[in-house]
Amino acid sequence: MNCEWHLHYEGWVIEDGQPDREVGETFAWGALSYWSEDERLRMTEERVKSATAVDDFKYAISGEVIYLADNCCVIDFGLKAAGSADNLPAGCATGDYVAGMINIELPLCIAVVPQEILAALHHKWTVKNIFADLTPDKGFARDKSQVRFEEVLGTKFLKARSYVLHCLEVA
Repeated sequence: MNCEWHLHYEGWVIEDGQPDREVGETFAWGALSYWSEDERLRMTEERVKSATAVDDFKYAISGEVIYLADNCCVIDFGLKAAGSADNLPAGCATGDYVAGMINIELPLCIAVVPQEILAALHHKWTVKNIFADLTPDKGFARDKSQVRFEEVLGTKFLKARSYVLHCLEVA
């Protein structure tokens, strides 16, 4: 399974007190979250855990729902990440498999999950590359027709709405 991942790191998280990140740095993070920009995940009969990188630093995933509550779920697609239960299709239950397009993020916080699930969300990362998202806004959202990233040595070198940290998971 993948050991390298594209992790979104929002500019407001840095402004809220989290540290700037630099290429070559190793750091620990308490949890990962995912979100689906365009559509909900869909149920799948394939019982496969996979993640394939696609355009705009997203992933096409297939994974198992390992935790589900009213407001939160955790899926395992080779990496475990928490997200809103609203991202799942109606009728989805723990043990079901879902597929779709997601982004993976280093969140400031996540919904409350059981301690044994939370422990599986904790990871240590080494930053290999950083990309500043310079995509202009169109209203309140990114203008997907003008997606633009610039590689930087650290988040402090170019102010951006968000960054993508290309990271190697450290065992």
